[in-house]
Amino acid sequence: MPSWLTSLVSGVWLYVACIIIGLSVGITGTVYFERAAYIHTIDALKLAQANTDKANVTASLSQLETYISTMHASEQNYQNSLDAIHADFASIGKGLNNAVKAKPLPVDCVPDADRLRFLTAATAAANKATGTSP
Repeated sequence: MPSWLTSLVSGVWLYVACIIIGLSVGITGTVYFERAAYIHTIDALKLAQANTDKANVTASLSQLETYISTMHASEQNYQNSLDAIHADFASIGKGLNNAVKAKPLPVDCVPDADRLRFLTAATAAANKATGTSP
């Protein structure tokens, strides 16, 4: 071994080299573990956000299903009301046709039971359509 290498290894420079190598290994390890810890924290935050997003989407879908079922119920109620209105109009039309076919009453005559029933039904249907009561 050359003398300069022996003096280098046996002197202070060996301690300096060991310190430099030790510091570089320590710094590298610290940076690696800190980075791993940050990555773990970031992944945990991403998972928490994904779970929150999932909960929000689930709640929104549930609310949408409620709106849709309410719309279906409203549509059914509308259809039922429309059918009732058509039935009332048909009854009024039938009563109007019967009134036109019948002979008019003389001034001193009282309406018979059939005319009175048709007139009452037509009045009730008209009041029902306008929301008033007799």
